Amino acid sequence: MRLKNLKQTRVTIGNSAVCVYIAETYFQKLRGLLGIKSQDFFPNAIAIKDCKSIHTFGMKNKLDVIFISHDDVVVKVYRNLKPNRILSQKNSVYVLESISGSFELPEIGSFLKIKY
Repeated sequence: MRLKNLKQTRVTIGNSAVCVYIAETYFQKLRGLLGIKSQDFFPNAIAIKDCKSIHTFGMKNKLDVIFISHDDVVVKVYRNLKPNRILSQKNSVYVLESISGSFELPEIGSFLKIKY
């Protein structure tokens, strides 16, 4: 998967304008940020639609992960998540993944709307 083939949108997170790539298909969601070089990805993120869990198997970089509910509220934030982990959050409907340290992360309870 090449990121340039994914839809994009811009979101303001904290003080950062972030380019968010949208993963919609099964294979886009499965791959996520796998194989992405960290120096080529700042300050970007990938949004995984209709998602309650993720994995970091095969990742070379630590990730920051934000789980977001159906009403666009941040319900869980993971900072510096190491490779080879599985996370799930039952009340999330999409997940935002970024290379760790890409931008300031929102607090739990914050409103974060990503327009698809």
